[in-house]
Amino acid sequence: MTQTKSKVARRTARTDEARTTRASPKAASETARAPRRHQRKFYIIEPAWAGDFPYRLLNDRAFAEATPPTFDLPKEGGRGFRHSVEPPTFHFIGRRAERDFWDYRYYWFVSERMKSFLERYDAGAFDFLRCKVKLPDGTNCPDRWLCDVVRVIDAVDEEKSRDIMISTDDRGQKFYQYGAGFFAFNEGAVGPHHVFLLRYSPFYVVGDEEFKLACKAAGMKGMFFFGGSKY
Repeated sequence: MTQTKSKVARRTARTDEARTTRASPKAASETARAPRRHQRKFYIIEPAWAGDFPYRLLNDRAFAEATPPTFDLPKEGGRGFRHSVEPPTFHFIGRRAERDFWDYRYYWFVSERMKSFLERYDAGAFDFLRCKVKLPDGTNCPDRWLCDVVRVIDAVDEEKSRDIMISTDDRGQKFYQYGAGFFAFNEGAVGPHHVFLLRYSPFYVVGDEEFKLACKAAGMKGMFFFGGSKY
C-alpha cells in the first residue's frame, strides 16, 4: 500500500512539473511584455476640394497698399493680423451651401462657429481678423474670419522622414517643398500642442489625431487631413 502511494505521489509530481514547464514560456512572455505606447498621429491640414473659392474680395486695394501688404506671405516673426487697416469685405458668389473651412492666400477662411471651436480647443495657435460678407445685391451675410496659425514649431525629424524635399532660398534659408514625402515628427518638440505651422514651411499646417477627431465630433465641414504620419 505504501509503495502504491509513493508511485502515485511521484507520478503527480512529474505531472505538475510538466504543466509548470509547458506554462513557463507563456508566463515569461507575459512578464516580459511591456505595455505598447500609443503612437500619436499627425496630419497636414488642407481644404477639402469643392471647386473655386466662392468669395471675391472687394476692398483689396487697401490691403495691397498696407505696409506690409496684408495678404503677402508672412515673414518670420510676423504672423497674425497686426497691420490690418480695415475689415476685409467679401462678396459671396458661390452656389454651394456654406461650409466652415476654406483657405485664402496664406490663411484659413472660417465660419463664426469654427472660430469659436478653434478658440475653445487651442486658443494659443490662432489669430483672427473679422471679415464682412455680402451677397451681390448688397445683402449682409454672417461674418467670416481670416485665421492665421501663429504657433510655429521646428517639429520635423528629418532623419526619420522619407522622401521629403528640402531646398534653400536666395538667402540660404532652408524650406520644405510641397510633395509626396512622409514627415516624421519630434514629439518632444510638439509637446502638448495640437495644431502648428512647420518652422521651415509657410504652407504646412499640422494637426494631430485628437484635433482631427474633435473637428469631426463638432461637425466642422471643409477640412481634409492628409497623411497620418507617426513619431
